[in-house]
Amino acid sequence: MNGNGHTPTAIDWANMPEWITTEEAAELSGYDVQHVRRLMRENKIAGRKAGTMWWIDTDSLKDYLATIAALGTKKYAGVSQEQIEEISGRDLAN
Repeated sequence: MNGNGHTPTAIDWANMPEWITTEEAAELSGYDVQHVRRLMRENKIAGRKAGTMWWIDTDSLKDYLATIAALGTKKYAGVSQEQIEEISGRDLAN
């Protein structure tokens, strides 16, 4: 489950197009569109602008999501339990 309480469905990465819109990336990841755009600005996922639309590299998104999943609660290192609960909306200690 992601921080917004959304559990993304299984993704068939092998049949995904090479580039997807930020809206599609948000839907697949369970993140808000603005968070996907921030990840792109912070160079955590690869993206490019074509015309007026931003496109996300699916391999980059897949790698990022796998890294975050592998970290589990370690992604919150240095953050207080209270902040974790505020971020995640649930008590991770239980």
